[in-house]
Amino acid sequence: MRHQPTLSLLMPIAIRYAAAAFFASLLLAGCATIGPQKTEGLDDEVVPMNTKQLRVETDLSADEAYTRVARMLQARGYAMENTDSDLGSLTTDYRTIRKGGWKYKTRISASIVRENPTVMQFQGRVTEDVFGESDIRKDGVNGSIPRRAWTELYTVASELGEPVAQPND
Repeated sequence: MRHQPTLSLLMPIAIRYAAAAFFASLLLAGCATIGPQKTEGLDDEVVPMNTKQLRVETDLSADEAYTRVARMLQARGYAMENTDSDLGSLTTDYRTIRKGGWKYKTRISASIVRENPTVMQFQGRVTEDVFGESDIRKDGVNGSIPRRAWTELYTVASELGEPVAQPND
């Protein structure tokens, strides 16, 4: 006669599998936020991980820089939500991006700082149905939504000059 395992014997196995699944999910979640320094397709290896603001210096006047940023964002498909030329501030509406089977939305904010030279500062927000809304920052692995949103922000800044990391607040 064969002995049937009882529930009490199976319980430690179930607990072991649950613990293994839990630790595997922690490992995978950690890997999702630890990515390579260089973003695929960009020349951003000098920008530290977790950077969420970029700055571009220009010889343009503040008014010329403001106009150039607004036109460039509109050319990329962004609609303006809030603008103030006196303060040198622009914020776009969310723009839907579909790439590589992913669908997410990005919003870009730019500030024009009246210095010599003029400084353009960029930051943004990303939202996605599963993960919700967060700041765009250099984070995640290549191909992930956080890194794709970072690519968008870096590309926007790159169209106006050489972006450098702005220290996070």
